[in-house]
Amino acid sequence: MTSQDLSCNRTVQDLRVDIDGSGIVVVPSQRKSRLAQVHYFLDLDRRATTRIEVDLEPSSSLVRQTDDAGLPFGFPDLRTWQQFCIGPHCVTPLARSGPRCRVAQRAFPRFIDMDIEAGRATLTDPCVDDDFLTAMSYWTAESEEQWFGSWSIADTVRRLHDPQAPVATRLWRTLARSGAPEQIWSGDFGDFLHQVATSPDGRFTVLTQMGMRAATLPPPGHPGSHLQQWQEFQRQGVLPTDVVVLDRARGCEQRIRPPHAVPAHIEFDPLCAHRCYLACHNVALVGPANVLMGPASILAYELSDDKPKLVGCYSSDDFHRASSLAAFQHRGEVLLAATGFPHRLHLIDGRTMTPRASIPLFGQEDAPTEQQPVFCRFDRRSPFGVVPSHDGEQLYVAASGLLYVLETASDRVLGPVDFAREPQDETITGHLSLLTL
Repeated sequence: MTSQDLSCNRTVQDLRVDIDGSGIVVVPSQRKSRLAQVHYFLDLDRRATTRIEVDLEPSSSLVRQTDDAGLPFGFPDLRTWQQFCIGPHCVTPLARSGPRCRVAQRAFPRFIDMDIEAGRATLTDPCVDDDFLTAMSYWTAESEEQWFGSWSIADTVRRLHDPQAPVATRLWRTLARSGAPEQIWSGDFGDFLHQVATSPDGRFTVLTQMGMRAATLPPPGHPGSHLQQWQEFQRQGVLPTDVVVLDRARGCEQRIRPPHAVPAHIEFDPLCAHRCYLACHNVALVGPANVLMGPASILAYELSDDKPKLVGCYSSDDFHRASSLAAFQHRGEVLLAATGFPHRLHLIDGRTMTPRASIPLFGQEDAPTEQQPVFCRFDRRSPFGVVPSHDGEQLYVAASGLLYVLETASDRVLGPVDFAREPQDETITGHLSLLTL
């Protein structure tokens, strides 16, 4: 790997939160007015917030327009497309403990490495032919390996003309010490690779994609003035996408075609190594807007020598977008926590896939998707990321510059705590992490 320094600014301020929490909640965000990332590190032990802003204006040329047909998903201009691509989506520690971590973006050919205590950031090139990289990678603390996927941006350009054109995809493993990537797998899969995840026993590695392409072109105008056309757009839905399951013990590949749309996020069960949960977002990307095509769902699969088996499903009329999913233990139970647009946190029994609670974090009506697709409007209060405490007794839920804390046993919500320095110009863009220094 090669790297170059980035310009960044580190500030520390008090975190006014009255909870008995432990660890550092990491909230990846970005500026709305310029190409810059903003990372918040909420230290619950020290009651302090570290804010690191990373300037990516000099790196904007890494995302460019390469086809006269336009930009993916109908983005209106290059600047808006660049803003989407550089959004930080996942922050992963580079050791069991310590200040160094790695940031993966939504769709970008580089990682960003940060030292929280020193306030330094570097643009890291994994040297995989300038491929774009997965938004979520997998890190093994024991061997200090990073697993990530990549795809050819040239194939994304070809999908401007044929939305189902094959995409050359590769899976890589790299050691933190050497940094040299080793190719593990390659095949035709999809672009906008979202996540690489591995089962707790290391046997299965799963690749997902954020396949948010609508099956038909969006109609002109607002849904309110072209209701029938938008209803047909919603009825056609989102193009189906697969999930790749690699059985590393047997050296073979399996594929899942889930029955629900946009299966992008996967979590493995903390007790059953070969049971996993797949969040199906059921969202289309129309220009820069997320459009709800109907309720989201979470599917439970069991992986084995045979074809992956669908063993459970959770969905409800008030469950939309499912931007984040966490699987965790709480007092002997396996629970799932999922954020729902615009204002809910859903708690699900991981064994029965039945609801335990649907908790509104603030007062708002649910998104009505029965009659037409709904464009997600920005509301800084809306929950986006969730991560459990180490003991499962609390859930930390973040919106744009706001932190909610849910007591798992009672469903009581504390907060929100406002930690944003510039709330009107910052938006959360990724999943939460819980670090230990």
